[in-house]
Amino acid sequence: MKPPLLGISLLVASFVLAPGNDAAAHETIGMVRSSEGVATVTRGESVLPATPGTKLLAGDILGTDPDATLGVILRDNSTLS
Repeated sequence: MKPPLLGISLLVASFVLAPGNDAAAHETIGMVRSSEGVATVTRGESVLPATPGTKLLAGDILGTDPDATLGVILRDNSTLS
């Protein structure tokens, strides 16, 4: 008995058209080197504390309270403070 062609076609199409995991989006681009006060990393819907050693991914959003500081080192050794 042959499997239904339409069912197999839809299954293949769902794999091809489904949003994939973009490897670049999950690549570490840097890390938190230092933080004082309330500093955060927003990754999608999650808000994480920006503590020293926290890995940073492409698309992460960094935030601080007005009196907080945050130091970041990127993979090319450039820094942000």
